[in-house]
Amino acid sequence: MDNMDDDELTITVLRCELSNALTRAEAAEARVEELEYKRNEAQLQVVELQTNPDEWRAALEGLTPKNQRFMGYPEACTQYVRQQWQLDAAEKQRLKARVKELEARLAAFAQPPASAGC
Repeated sequence: MDNMDDDELTITVLRCELSNALTRAEAAEARVEELEYKRNEAQLQVVELQTNPDEWRAALEGLTPKNQRFMGYPEACTQYVRQQWQLDAAEKQRLKARVKELEARLAAFAQPPASAGC
């Protein structure tokens, strides 16, 4: 009976971990989508902003934190946006792998034990 309780507790814990991993994966996916939207938005503005570098610089700086490291340095802004996008995409992949692992573990616990022969 204790073994069954332990198995049920393990299954409950794994379900919670899976739920948490799915939530984090969804949040990472939403962040990636947000960054992709920002990137696409910036790309759409390129044609309009090519004739006015001050507007271009302001738009690029608008995608970064407001501090001296970025103000007036479009290269730093571009690098920051790229790094954020890559980090979020990597986190999304890591979370998907974790979800898959937890699903496999949960499936293993959900399997009825093999009978010892009746």
